[in-house]
Amino acid sequence: MTQANTALNAFLAAPKTIGQTTPLPSTPPKGKTVVWVGTSEPTNVQLQTAAGAAAKALGWNFSVVDFDPSNPSTLDSAFTTALAKHPLGVFESGTPQSQISASVLSAYASAGVPIVLSGAYPFTQTKTILGDADSFANDARMADAMADWFVVNSAGSGKVVLEHVPGYPILDGFTNTFKSQVAKLCPACSVKEVDVTLPQVAAGQTVSVVTSAVRSNPGYKYIFFDDGDFAVGINSALSAAGITGEKIGGEAIDSQGAAALKSGTQAAWTAFSGFYTAYASVDVLLRWLEKAPGATDDDVQPTQLLTPSNIGSTTVWNAPNNALAQFEKLWKVPVTPCPAACS
Repeated sequence: MTQANTALNAFLAAPKTIGQTTPLPSTPPKGKTVVWVGTSEPTNVQLQTAAGAAAKALGWNFSVVDFDPSNPSTLDSAFTTALAKHPLGVFESGTPQSQISASVLSAYASAGVPIVLSGAYPFTQTKTILGDADSFANDARMADAMADWFVVNSAGSGKVVLEHVPGYPILDGFTNTFKSQVAKLCPACSVKEVDVTLPQVAAGQTVSVVTSAVRSNPGYKYIFFDDGDFAVGINSALSAAGITGEKIGGEAIDSQGAAALKSGTQAAWTAFSGFYTAYASVDVLLRWLEKAPGATDDDVQPTQLLTPSNIGSTTVWNAPNNALAQFEKLWKVPVTPCPAACS
């Protein structure tokens, strides 16, 4: 437990700097068009918003084409619609690379338009597919932080129900790393993984699946989710089921998780910034455009372990909170004024 306590301290402070440090050789040309192929899932909407802000800073046109992650056939049509907009590049996050069809890849290769992926695992970069080669490491780092907190908070004897959506392989980085780290640090701890299918997620059934698992395992007093969006409604569901005393948390806090930490109704979340991921994806595209080095510096983003003790006034975690400005300096474009809380 001493090892977990020491490691945990490194995750408690908010990060101040981005991982990218290499400036572009020149200011990118204006007037380009980029498209985000996305979903209505809140984290994905955050990604879209941030990519739009980055595009605006560059003087580019930006639009979103939606698809339904529970219906894979809609992905092809979304990519086709995006390509018809004659973009410089197209972004997507969270979908396994293997689900992008050969026909889509062929069309993009013929057009010379790259697809920039984030949150994709496994990932192999090609002439057509660019992106985040180490996004798995982001989830693994957040898993390390949560495992450290769990072991320390439970005094080395905790039992946790761990929600997981296998349909998003990138989330294996959190779930698998958390399980292995807990096994290493805390032999007396127990982890019960509860898998949720993509159709169940789309139907809003994640919380009910988790609540049923908790009811079936009354000795498990911790509940962790592999994405903050999946935890929406968990407190109400537990209360309706007459379940009390659970400590709730997991990976990638959302605004509702932040509010729950402030009220003391949830316990601990790792921080993930969809804003940062989108800025980094734009940076990857810029380095492809200018044939510039440094794209691997975009792979791993900063994180923080948040609890009721350090959540403060945070509603939507975005750190460094001047990340866009830091990227803009490297892009050699005018710097977007910082928010009031920017430091």
